[in-house]
Amino acid sequence: LGNTESSTVDYLGVLYSSTNSIPPYNSNYYVSASKMTKGKHTIEITDLKPNTTYWVRAYVKNSSSSGAYGEVLEIRTKSAPTVTSNELTIIDINSIKLSAKVTSSGTCNVTERGFCYGTTTNPNITSSMTLPCGTGLGTFEYVLSELILGTTYYIRPYAIDDEGSIVYGEEMVYNTLELPVVETGTINRLKLSSVICSSTITASENAVSVTERGICYSTSPEPTIDDNIVKNGSGLGSFSCKLTELVYGTTYYVRAYAKHEYGIIYGDEKSFELTEPKSNKLYFVNTPEWNTVYAYIWNDSGEYGSGIDAGVLSWPGEEATLEIGLNYNGYEIWSYDIFEYNVNYIIFNSGRSLEQTDDLEIDLSKPYYYNGKWYASLEDIGQGGSDANGYQY
Repeated sequence: LGNTESSTVDYLGVLYSSTNSIPPYNSNYYVSASKMTKGKHTIEITDLKPNTTYWVRAYVKNSSSSGAYGEVLEIRTKSAPTVTSNELTIIDINSIKLSAKVTSSGTCNVTERGFCYGTTTNPNITSSMTLPCGTGLGTFEYVLSELILGTTYYIRPYAIDDEGSIVYGEEMVYNTLELPVVETGTINRLKLSSVICSSTITASENAVSVTERGICYSTSPEPTIDDNIVKNGSGLGSFSCKLTELVYGTTYYVRAYAKHEYGIIYGDEKSFELTEPKSNKLYFVNTPEWNTVYAYIWNDSGEYGSGIDAGVLSWPGEEATLEIGLNYNGYEIWSYDIFEYNVNYIIFNSGRSLEQTDDLEIDLSKPYYYNGKWYASLEDIGQGGSDANGYQY
C-alpha cells in the first residue's frame, strides 16, 4: 500500500478473471483482513484451473473513497500431470491387478503416483486407502488383494506434482465375486453296503460358476477331493451321489463340494455308520413264467406300495444274483440283497393272476404266500411248493 489519505484502509483485495483482461469489481476476488496499514501484503489465490491465463489486479477501499486499483498483471497457471486408467484384471476370487499411466507431467515433476480406493464413489488420497506406485511418467501397476467378497469397490489412479497439485484418473468400479453356498444334505441307505447322499448348491447372480460338483468322503473327518469322491455334473441346484462298497461298522465322514475357477468350496460335514442288517438276502425261484419281479412293502399301519419304495424291478434285474448250487425242483434260485426299510415285510412274487390288497392280514410267522394266504411251509401249500408265488429263507 502506498500513500493514502489515511493510515489505514477498510478493505484490501485482489480481483482476477480468466475471461476479462481488466477484472471488474464484481469478478472473482479475495479479500484480506480489514483496517490494513501501509506496506507490503500477501494474498494467496487458490483453486485456479491449471494451464490457464488469468488477469489479476489489487484494489483497496475505505469509507472516504470509492476505491483504487493496482495495475493489471497477466499470469498463467502451470499445467498439472495427466493420469489415465488403463485396465483392471481379475487374478483370483479376492485379488485384482490395477494398471494406469501418467501420460504427461505438465509443467511440473510427478513426485508420487498410485491408486486410491474405497467402498464409496470418488475415492481420494485424503479419506480413502492409498497405494503409492513410484514417481514420474509411464505405466504403473498394483495387485490389490484380500478384498471382501460380495463388495463393490471404487478405484481411481492419482498423480501429485512438486507444486502439490493432485489429479485423478477415471474411476473404475469392481464388484467382487461371491461364492456359492454348498449344503450337504441327507444320507439314506440304498443297499447293504451303499448309501445315497443328496446335496444342494445355491448362489447369487454375481457368484462364480460351479464347474464340478459332487460328494467327497473318508473314514477321517473333514474329507476333501483328495479322498474318495463321487462326481455329479456341474452348476447349481440339487443333486445326489451314490456311495458304494462301504464297510460295516465303519464311521464315514461326508461333505458336498463345488469346484470353481478359483478354488473349491465344501459343505457342512455329515457322518454315518453302516450296521449289518439282521437278514441280508431275499430268495425267490425263477419259474419259467416269470418275466417281472414285484416287490411289496408293508408298513406298521398295514399299508403297502409296489416296488422297493414303490418301484418295479425288471427280471432278472441287474441287482439280482444267481445262487450257484441252489435250485428248487430244477428251477434256479435267485436272490436280492435287502436291508431294513423300516417296514414289517418284503414279498417278491410272480404276479401270476394275483391280487394283493391293503387289507391282507400278514402273519410274519408264515413266510410263504400263495393265492391270498400265508403258509408256514411249502408242504402246507399242498402243491409241493413249486407254484408258490414267493418264499424266503
